[in-house]
Amino acid sequence: MGRAGRVALLSLTMAHCMVHVYIIFFTPLLKTIALEFGTADYHRIGILATYVYAAYGIGGLPAGLITDRFGGKATTVASVALAALGALVAGFSTGLPQLAVGLVVMGFGASLYHPSGFTTLSGILGTKGVGRAMGVHGIGGNLGQVLGPLVTGILVLWWGWRAPFIIWAVPGFIGAFLAFRFLPKTAESKDSPGREAEPAGGVVRAGQASAAETTGLPSVVFIVLGLAASQGIFTTGIFAFLPIYLQDVRGQLVSTAAFTVSLLLYGVGILGQLLGGYLADHVSRRLPLRLGTLASAVVLVLIPFASPGFVLTAAIVTLGVAFFILQAPITTILADVTDPSRRGLVFGLLFVSQFTAGSLAPIAGGYVAEIYGLNMLLYLLGMVAGLGWLFSLFLPGEEKPAEALTTLVTHGNIGGKLGR
Repeated sequence: MGRAGRVALLSLTMAHCMVHVYIIFFTPLLKTIALEFGTADYHRIGILATYVYAAYGIGGLPAGLITDRFGGKATTVASVALAALGALVAGFSTGLPQLAVGLVVMGFGASLYHPSGFTTLSGILGTKGVGRAMGVHGIGGNLGQVLGPLVTGILVLWWGWRAPFIIWAVPGFIGAFLAFRFLPKTAESKDSPGREAEPAGGVVRAGQASAAETTGLPSVVFIVLGLAASQGIFTTGIFAFLPIYLQDVRGQLVSTAAFTVSLLLYGVGILGQLLGGYLADHVSRRLPLRLGTLASAVVLVLIPFASPGFVLTAAIVTLGVAFFILQAPITTILADVTDPSRRGLVFGLLFVSQFTAGSLAPIAGGYVAEIYGLNMLLYLLGMVAGLGWLFSLFLPGEEKPAEALTTLVTHGNIGGKLGR
């Protein structure tokens, strides 16, 4: 990757960081906000989260079309600036209607980023090293998810729940300016439109290429979208309710729950991003998807039985790796099989499927938790993760376990390999 590509990757990674701050930093505050406005049942808390996640999901499809029409730079700048504006509105809200407007604007602004970011990134890279770069880019999201709750947990102790919204708006506006200043206007793919990608792990077949010519999209895209929808449900459900579970079931303070989620789930997720990108490039696109969904299903079902201390910590750490190992191979597969001119649309469909489905998790999860308890919610989310694993079984491709094992043993340091 040349200098221009590295600068673009850095700019996109920084923007990705801020977008993920905006979709996660508020979750430890939901119960506190609901109490201030006179309600604290799980269903109402879920509705507050749904304002963000529904807007985040619904905005994905027009974001893809906007990216294809106006380019990644303009869409990325608009994304971060709008999300920052929404945070500011929410922070200064005087009632639930104004708070809802702020949360919706924040979610919609954040929704514009992913189709533009992944389209721009895949265009810069072509097919070589896409999985690695997607993993590095994904680290920006994890850093945002680490910093968001972590800083929020500190700010809420000193200045209350409004301070995080107002203060987090500032780096968002700075990030929008930096994207405007340094992100290239265009990023043309190194692949010609007629060239068929050749991914690691053999995901794309000649038959799928002909299917793309007749239907517009290869069949593997729809399998990935189904997996992504299930991923959206179980990850968004955990993002919204794990901090509340730690407070109400495990007895943690709001600041402690924020630190726990920030460091153990999102922080460790950086390893998942690196591992997912490495496996997607060097072993198989399918393998990290199968491992991540299966591990998520098992751990979600077992968390209610985990004893406090080491076992619960290990469960949350495992969940962090399992959640975030999925993103790089999902986006890499779609980059493999999609014509560069249509990637904005396809990545838009990806994030619509992920987060429109995911937006159902807070409101439906709140209803389940209010009637049957938070443990039952975890069981149901584990079942949805199991559905994602079933989707992964239908992904085409051939794996080479012996070669994969040799690669892992030979290179050893995954992080070092990715940094090359």
